Amino acid sequence: MEGIEYLKKLNASGILPGPENCICGNKNLNIQKLTSKKSGFCFRCIVKNCKRYYPIRANSFFSKFTHMSIDSVIEIIKCNLCFKFNIKKAKKYLAEEKNILYSSNSIREIYKEMRKTIYLYYILKYESEEFAQENRWAYYAADESEFTHINNKAIWVVNVIDTNTKEFRLEVTKSREAINLKKFISKFIPPGNFIITDGWAGYSWLNDNGYERLEHNHGQNDWGSGNEATSHSENIWNVLKNEIKSTYKSIQNKDFLYLLREAEFKYNNRNKSYQDMIKEFFDCYNLISNFDDYGIEEDDSFYTNDTLNNLLGESSEVNNLSENED
Repeated sequence: MEGIEYLKKLNASGILPGPENCICGNKNLNIQKLTSKKSGFCFRCIVKNCKRYYPIRANSFFSKFTHMSIDSVIEIIKCNLCFKFNIKKAKKYLAEEKNILYSSNSIREIYKEMRKTIYLYYILKYESEEFAQENRWAYYAADESEFTHINNKAIWVVNVIDTNTKEFRLEVTKSREAINLKKFISKFIPPGNFIITDGWAGYSWLNDNGYERLEHNHGQNDWGSGNEATSHSENIWNVLKNEIKSTYKSIQNKDFLYLLREAEFKYNNRNKSYQDMIKEFFDCYNLISNFDDYGIEEDDSFYTNDTLNNLLGESSEVNNLSENED
């Protein structure tokens, strides 16, 4: 039930931010019931000679889904981020456990908007000066893996993971040759850090470029141990591939980039409570809601779609994902 106290709580947490200020310049707006014959709530300016009304969903993720209650949208977000339900499972859970009845298309639209939000957030995060200058981790593990059935072809993905916090980064690459691995690792890891790898020759450049490579030869049953084990990065592939395989029957080019970012977000926030994980998502949305202000286009980033276009052909839109309804 969306009562006034519930809405105030959402507003205080940033989930329901409302207008930044009234057009009269006042920044103090209260949540109150509509005084007209219409039911519902609004933001209202407290200045005596103004008292303008603003929609309760103004400047929020919920403004895109006016046919759905705010609480229902939050429950659908929870199904995706916290429960990792596909469309069919989400629809069944919502109906049986929450008495929330929406079509598969309505749930799919929210999932699609969530993926776009997370994708844009990571563009902004990884292209920022703050991220580029941040002295991040001491020990990383790096690995690469081939994904098949992406637009009926195969593509390589590389990851680096903080062996302490288990936070990881992913990127599509043309191949696992040294030139491509160097481009990715140099983007995320400052020289001077330790990088744990297997014996693949594509990492041979590390020691000559300011990094400390800790190499483990799997052919000699050398896998490392503790924070120096290669399993930190290699285990990511099982998690990622199983999640994508269980949720989608087929994936097109650009859709794959959206799914990588979504998987990255879920995994890196996996130890948070569902309340904190949902708040993290809304923080991301609030950050990118004025995306044009940053002068960044959706494909104007290190995570360019050109790599996929060159390898696999023309890109598709995110709504062309084929959900696995099993």
